[in-house]
Amino acid sequence: MKISTIDTHMAGSSTRIITDGLPELVGRTMTEKMQYFCANLDDVRRLLILEPRGHQNMWGVVLTEPCDPEADIGAFFVNSEGCFPSCVHSKISLVTAGIQKGFLKAPEQGKPIKIELPVGISNAYPTIVEDKVQSVSIETRASFVEILNIKLLLETGNFINASIVFSGVYFILIDVNQVGFYDQGAELLKSKSGIQKLVSCAINALNQVNKKYELNDPRDSNRVAKVSLAMFYDEIDPQQANDVVISATGSVDRCPCGSAAGAKLALLHHQKRLGMKQDYKLISPIESTLSGKIIGEITNDDGKNAVIPRITGSAFITGEHTFYLDDQDSIRVGFTL
Repeated sequence: MKISTIDTHMAGSSTRIITDGLPELVGRTMTEKMQYFCANLDDVRRLLILEPRGHQNMWGVVLTEPCDPEADIGAFFVNSEGCFPSCVHSKISLVTAGIQKGFLKAPEQGKPIKIELPVGISNAYPTIVEDKVQSVSIETRASFVEILNIKLLLETGNFINASIVFSGVYFILIDVNQVGFYDQGAELLKSKSGIQKLVSCAINALNQVNKKYELNDPRDSNRVAKVSLAMFYDEIDPQQANDVVISATGSVDRCPCGSAAGAKLALLHHQKRLGMKQDYKLISPIESTLSGKIIGEITNDDGKNAVIPRITGSAFITGEHTFYLDDQDSIRVGFTL
């Protein structure tokens, strides 16, 4: 097995884009192609994403021909847990690398690159200065508040108020100053010891909400969806906040998380604290940033008011690689600890 990739990072979050070495993906839709990859080529995901070639927080992009003739490229995403229909930071990396390396054509100013995903067309707007991509803005899926001000008892003994917000997946949003540790705010969000404490709190909070609430997937009302991620934030002022995003398995996002940014914008708008097209900045534990604003409002089929966020970030190419699988390699396609 021989596979070529372009490696990137966006605000510290790694994305490995597969450019050569995959067989044709079978399917009439992007969802079918993703399902085919998951069922038949999961060894490729493990080979590229897991140790010893990758790590727990690595993401990957699987490129394919689009099914929609209006789209410029087709894609879906993988990480250490499986396949995913969307990922904001990886889309920013994909557009940056695609234009810089020539497999995507730079659009006219103000026009989008159309990426076909299993969840539909995603519009990406690159800003290019002197033939170099400076940033990419992504229009994300509609985001909305599902449940406001739920009360949870954390293992610290503190009761907290939190909100469940949908932004591609369900998030629980928690003001970090409620959790009850001696260190507060940025001290918790910026230190290794603080984040380790928050990992335990995140897993606890996610377990509680998933036991208490049964949520429908907005894309398929017959499917139950779990709250997947916890976002802890510390508001600096009305236009910016520090944050960290943690998964149910304890994985810590290096960047502020593009989908979480959409969730935060939706919550602020619901609270009437952020207006249309007002800029908002999120700052990660490593001081990297994303910015976002709300560019539209819609009403969902179930009557919920939702917003359309546009999230902007900058990505960089870190390397180009050719990966091999030696038949005599006892570790084969990777491992996790």
